[in-house]
Amino acid sequence: MEGRKKVTIAYFIPLWTQAHLARWAENFVHYLNHEKYSVSFVGVKIEESFSREIAKNISVVSLENAYIAGTFLKIVAYFIKEKPDIFMSNAPHISVMSLVAKIITRSKTKIFITEHNNVSLLVNNIKNPFRRLIGKFILLHLMNLSYPLADVITCVSKGVANDLSRIIDNKKKIHVVYDPVTND
Repeated sequence: MEGRKKVTIAYFIPLWTQAHLARWAENFVHYLNHEKYSVSFVGVKIEESFSREIAKNISVVSLENAYIAGTFLKIVAYFIKEKPDIFMSNAPHISVMSLVAKIITRSKTKIFITEHNNVSLLVNNIKNPFRRLIGKFILLHLMNLSYPLADVITCVSKGVANDLSRIIDNKKKIHVVYDPVTND
């Protein structure tokens, strides 16, 4: 790999908490080819319980923002400054923001989206009526407009893929990739 740049991957999870996510992140990094890839874990907030458990040689970036509008601006700034080759997201609102940020910044970053949940079921179960309205009418509409712009959309099960295919028009982009399991 002499002379060739590593592929930079930014894996975004809004809130990095607890030891189990630290172990997951360490497993993720452990199985990467370190000659080809460099990974950073990016979040809106990194809790101390996560920071205590994560290995010190793993890059963790906190965007330090509690509000959606502020998070969007931080993602835009991250794209401009860091220029990751791949930005991976697994939260619908962050995925929408990252796709819009890519357009605004004219970034060449590839956006990989992973859906872990039935989004339509999640928005229907929001207890706050105002937030439920935003979820049902704004978030789902923004997903339909922006998700087809993603480079890759993976779902962790056929049920999640079926639900997402009812939300977005471009069903050809949706692929099922089951979560990996390691054992002895």
